[in-house]
This record gives sequence, C-alpha cells and structure tokens, in this order.
Amino acid sequence: MAKGLAALGHPVTVLTVDWRGDRDEDDALSVVRANPRCWFPDFVPDGRPLRVERPRARSRLRTLARTLRWGPYARWAQASLADARSVHRNHPISIVWAIHGDDSAHEIAFRFARETGVPWVADFKDPWDLFHRGPRAAQRGQRRRRLATAAALTETARAQATIDRALFRRPTEVIWSGYDASGMEVAAPERRDRFELVHVGHLGPQHDCRLVAQLVEHLAPEGIELVVYGHGSPLLANELRARGVAARQAPFTTSPFEVMKGAGTLLVVPATHGPAAQRGGSVGVKELECFAAGTPTLCLGGLLPEMHAVAAKLPHVATITDPHAAAKWIIAQRALGNRGRTNHPNVAAHAWPSKALALSDLLRRIA
Repeated sequence: MAKGLAALGHPVTVLTVDWRGDRDEDDALSVVRANPRCWFPDFVPDGRPLRVERPRARSRLRTLARTLRWGPYARWAQASLADARSVHRNHPISIVWAIHGDDSAHEIAFRFARETGVPWVADFKDPWDLFHRGPRAAQRGQRRRRLATAAALTETARAQATIDRALFRRPTEVIWSGYDASGMEVAAPERRDRFELVHVGHLGPQHDCRLVAQLVEHLAPEGIELVVYGHGSPLLANELRARGVAARQAPFTTSPFEVMKGAGTLLVVPATHGPAAQRGGSVGVKELECFAAGTPTLCLGGLLPEMHAVAAKLPHVATITDPHAAAKWIIAQRALGNRGRTNHPNVAAHAWPSKALALSDLLRRIA
C-alpha cells in the first residue's frame, strides 16, 4: 500500500519493526526501521517463534498493565513513538494510517495524535479481538478510548465494518490491501517434480485447521502432499497428528509469487473460522495473490461474500466446503494440468493502484 500511495505522488513514511538494516527506497517512500536489538539485545531473528519482546513468565497483572497502557509490545511502541516524533520534527506528518497487527500499533497513533494534533485512521486487517486473551472488558474499554480519537476506521470486510461501526461509532470504509500485479506478471514459476498442494502464509485460529487436516487425510492415499510456506501452525500440527498424517514445512528459496505460479494446486483457507466468524471474518491479500497466480486454486471453506464474488468469476478457482469433494477436485487438477490466466481482469481490478487510490481519497478527505 505504501508503494501504491507513493506512486500516486504522496510522500510516504513507513514506521515498522525491521532487523535487516537500511535498504534503498524510492524517492517518495522512506522506511523508519525500529530495530528490536535496541531494546532486546538477545533478539535472534532466525529463532522460532520470532519475538520482539523478551519472553517472560505469564503474569495476569502484567497483561492487565499492558492492556491499559502500551499494548503487548510496550518497548517497540515506545521506541516507535520516539521515531515518529523525530520524523515529524524534520518532515511534518499530515495524517497517520495505523495498521492493526496488535494494540500497540494503535496506541502509537493514539499518543502521537494526542501530542501533535495530527489526525489518524485506525486500520483493521483482522477483527480487533481475534488474538486477545485475558481481561476482555478492559481490552474493549481501551479500544474505545483509542478509537474515540480516530478520524475513521478502515476494514477488510463488510460484515466486520458493520460491527465495528456500531461498536466504536466511527466512520468506516472497506479497503482491501490489494496485491502487486506487476510483480506477479514477471515472476517466473518455480516448478516442482511432484504435484503438490501448496499453502502460502499463516494458519491460525481464524482458519479451520481441522478441515485442512481432513483434506490431507483424503489426499494421502494419492501421494499428494500439502506443503506449507510460512510459520508453523501448532493447530494444524495437532490436527494432522490426530489423523496420522503430516504436511511439509518449506522455506522460500525464491519469491512467494514464483512459488504460487509453479505449484500444482494452491490452497486458500478463508479467515472465517471460530472467533473470526463471530467478528465477520476478514479479507487477506494472500487470497488475491493466489487467485492472480493463475494456478488452480482450492478455497476450502466458505469465502466472505465480497471475496466469493471475485472467485466465482475465475475459471481456475473452486470453492468447496467438503474435504472429500475437495480432494477429488485436486486429484482431477493433477490429471488435467490446467492453468488459468495470470492477473485475470477480475483479480487485477483489486491490485495496489485501485486500493491505494481508495485509501488516498479517504486520507485526503480527513487530512
């Protein structure tokens, strides 16, 4: 999205956690990287799980204190707020778009707005309480406190926007993240010797890992393996173990787009399960990327209506909720070897330029 906004001529600064050092950026795009080693000298980026806070024993009192103040990543938030102040002194910021990965992200924007008067928009990539545990009443109260100062909310699903508009009484607009159509177009497919079912990205409580494990069980007699590119999922591992089957975890040796375009079949698991279903679900950029790759793609489970409207017009995409029927569809793809069109027009309409333009219009109105 930052690149999309920069392409429209807006000077954009991205403030994020990054331990990989300085890299060249476009003239209109700069990145301020809060290095976790500044406050966590023992940080090991190759370790699993990746952590930006020093692990400590669980404490209800500490959880409550973080909920009422800086969110779960207090030291990152404090360092990043200092960075935001520094940027603002040298190049005044017009508006802040705070992307929700946790409460700390919105706390930074809330405090910055309170100090400077700069308006901010609160973004929700996932339902706000999807990853919450502990004192929910306090979490809801703090969320209300922060968002009371936000000029608007951006959401990734209509149902989620409806719920949050009523809950927080803020104007809302649905803006998906979009994807890099030009990057997808030029990516060279990474072909495999074997036909594999490939999933790219995270699998968590918002995904039906039980359904995925059932699909793997049906595919095992056919010798079709599930390969997961991304962080390991304990939920999926437990479900697979219970059925006596396994999936393979794989690192990226090329770009994700090259993996997607070279896979036998892609697996999309909609983020509409469990707590995500209660909050309306969300639309992720990975779905759009999988659709855009042109590889036969299975959506295992019910897509949100707005995403289903995209998938229904793509001949290489199937939405199936029964794992046995899904396995039969995948086996048929192995025999057919069909390939769809990269950046099909129905998907390309949701690439970065269109989404960045929608976000630009919103931010311009508020700033």
